[in-house]
Amino acid sequence: MAAVVVLAALIGCTMRAPVSGDDRPNGAEAGDAAGSSARAGGHRNGAAPSGVPADAQVGQVASITDGDTLRVIVDGANEPVRLLEVDAPETNGGCGADRATEFVRRFVPPGSTVWLEADVSDRDRYGRLLRYVWRDDGELLNERLVAAGWAEAAVHDVPLPISDQLFPADAPALRPGAPLRQLLARVRTAADPPAAPETRAAEISWDVLSAGAPASAAWATPLGELPVADRTGLDEHLAVDDAPHAPEHSLEVQLPFLQRAPRHPVPVLPIAVGICPVDSTVDVIDAAMTAAGPGAVLLCSTDFSHYHDQGTAQRLDRRTAEAVLALRPERIGVRDACGVFALRGAVGWARRYDLSPELLDLRTSADTYGHPDRVVGYPAFAFARL
Repeated sequence: MAAVVVLAALIGCTMRAPVSGDDRPNGAEAGDAAGSSARAGGHRNGAAPSGVPADAQVGQVASITDGDTLRVIVDGANEPVRLLEVDAPETNGGCGADRATEFVRRFVPPGSTVWLEADVSDRDRYGRLLRYVWRDDGELLNERLVAAGWAEAAVHDVPLPISDQLFPADAPALRPGAPLRQLLARVRTAADPPAAPETRAAEISWDVLSAGAPASAAWATPLGELPVADRTGLDEHLAVDDAPHAPEHSLEVQLPFLQRAPRHPVPVLPIAVGICPVDSTVDVIDAAMTAAGPGAVLLCSTDFSHYHDQGTAQRLDRRTAEAVLALRPERIGVRDACGVFALRGAVGWARRYDLSPELLDLRTSADTYGHPDRVVGYPAFAFARL
């Protein structure tokens, strides 16, 4: 039997968010802005910078609340600001919430200058200002947050001034066209100690716009070792590095099944997928499957929704399952699965080759163990040629 190509997202629930160097505020210094104030409607030269609407209101970031909310000093007042037309994971257990928050913190750190633009509503029911937020260099935070994959675009029913700028779910990441070999040099996990201030700039330069295979010759489980398949010819598509795989568990949990199900040992090619557009991930899969040879099998490992009650999880997971069955990866949102980028790629690959999807089962953790008030969704699909 040929190799099994095992695919999972590098951006799992335990990962922190490395952010591209392109996202550093130009000349902005992080710090506590609580004691500062900013003059509305003004700038160093009395006008908004290039790329920012002329009527935008200037402010200074005081603190970051979560992935779609921050506090900004405006007219001397410390105001909560909710980003318009984006929806980031909730901080009360939402998958990716810490990464979304960290992205915003690094994109517009406390103390940096931002520009605020309202639309048809000034505040939400919680009293937060509803705003598009530009950086001092003209970059739109709302757009970049979605483009990077840390939030979903949530376009309203009424026409809004910026809605056509926000990227769809499978848009290119922050550095479109970045080669897939630009894998981050190392991966930090939530268990790592906070970085010292002098190392923050180096962290910001890490990149996860790629996919990577391990350098190891084999992976070990209590059942023995599984050989890692030959990676010859994949240099243009995959970085080779053990570091991204060290904290990632969604691939290794598949290995015992692969050690027991086939009659003979089979090599595996574990691939950790970063923040890749669908077509880029499909190209990676194509290259890996071609290298693995006839009879190769693709296995994508992910769960679905996280930490909703049973009824809500079932509703959300059915919607995600429908997107998979329709071979529509663009309908799979960043909050629908922890392995969203790998899943989108696998579905896109199935669509490219006109494979027929089948839902084998759709469950939650409450179906086996655990309380129905807080569950995780688990799907099983098969794709085959007609």
